[in-house]
This record gives sequence, structure tokens and C-alpha cells, in this order.
Amino acid sequence: MADSFFLRLKGLLGKKSLPEETGLVITPCKAVHTVGMAFAIDVAFVDDSDTVCALWENMQPYRFGKTVKKARYVIEAPAGTFAQKGVAVGSMVNFVS
Repeated sequence: MADSFFLRLKGLLGKKSLPEETGLVITPCKAVHTVGMAFAIDVAFVDDSDTVCALWENMQPYRFGKTVKKARYVIEAPAGTFAQKGVAVGSMVNFVS
């Protein structure tokens, strides 16, 4: 969970990979980039009702994404995760601890 200025600033920078079945929640967040990252990610933008309102799959390193105004937070996961799990725009997010 990246929920402070410094944790949001760092995000996944410096990581060589992200293990399967894991991800990073960045809150609040309306835009992401992959500058300085070493691997591709999937990004789900989630709104106030915990519904995926935008989805970017296989975002390659050194890219800038557009702002998603409706987003409250994002979930970053290893590339291919959302397709494998059936996540799509309109999917509801439910965190399991």
C-alpha cells in the first residue's frame, strides 16, 4: 500500500520484478508512469465505488499514462495479471487480507 507522498513517489521504482499474485495499491492516484521501471505492469484505475473505471494492460517501462479523472486509486500488478484473472472495466474491487 502506497498511501503517503514518499511511498507514492517511489511506487515500484527500484524493483526488478513484482511477484505473481501481488500488486501495489497507490492511493490517492489518478495517473501513473513507468519511467525508471525494469518491467511491464497492468494498471487498474478504481473509482469511489471501488469499480475499475480504466484498465491499462502491459504498460511498458518508460511510458507516461494519461490522467483518469474518475480514479481514486490504482492497483499495479505484473503484466498479464488482469487478463488472467478476468479483470475488466466495470469489475468490482474487493480486498482480501
